[in-house]
Amino acid sequence: MKKIYLYIIAAISFCLVAAGCDKDLPFPIDEVTRGVVIDIVKTNGSDNTLINGKTTGNYQVDVAIPTQQGDYSMMDRAQLLAVLNDGTKTTSQVAVDIITSFPSTITINIADVYSKFGKTAPALGQTLTFTLNVVLKSGEVIPGWNQYTGVYNNQAFAGWQMGSRKLSYRVQYSVTNATP
Repeated sequence: MKKIYLYIIAAISFCLVAAGCDKDLPFPIDEVTRGVVIDIVKTNGSDNTLINGKTTGNYQVDVAIPTQQGDYSMMDRAQLLAVLNDGTKTTSQVAVDIITSFPSTITINIADVYSKFGKTAPALGQTLTFTLNVVLKSGEVIPGWNQYTGVYNNQAFAGWQMGSRKLSYRVQYSVTNATP
């Protein structure tokens, strides 16, 4: 008798679980766009701040795709996105367009970056941040920074391990009067 009750309970449990499994998702799965998580950090030995009025210096970043990313065959390339906050507004420009090799070190030409913003050199009160856009093979760009919300992409993955440290989704340079 005890076994019969166990079989009945097991059958009812199975039926409830099976009934709760619905094939239809609450969103159209075929319209979901997959992106790629890319780590970015300042290269050891490179400068940590920008100098007021100067565009010279050693500015480099290392970019890598974490092993947890898995398949990223849908990615065509990455773009280094510069995000400039001048104290009143924040805008962005693509600093380096074609990044196809990971891991790699990217040298940043500060004069070139500032010229893309219509400026000649860093000024006090500014903050220059770099993150990465992902360009898919379809041509769609997954932005590293959203101009409407001011949110950086891939913040949710900041807990992923990159060796002995956590994943970094952006690097930031403040403008100072001091030498780096």
